[in-house]
Amino acid sequence: MAYVAPRENKRGEITSYQVKWRLEGSRDGGPQNERFDDEDSAEVFKQAVDDTVSSGPPGGSRGRVTSLRSVTAE
Repeated sequence: MAYVAPRENKRGEITSYQVKWRLEGSRDGGPQNERFDDEDSAEVFKQAVDDTVSSGPPGGSRGRVTSLRSVTAE
């Protein structure tokens, strides 16, 4: 499962949003993240990560995120 983490500056103002998840959808997978300037974009990407983990990538194993290049390239 991915989650969105707001990133704050020293004054406590939210400056960006970071989507965090584990590679291959497991706790043993390497930590991954992607930064966004707005919360809506972060939520869309988070949903894409979650959908990929739950349905599996084309030709891949269910429950394993190996790449989201097609999502990040858009």
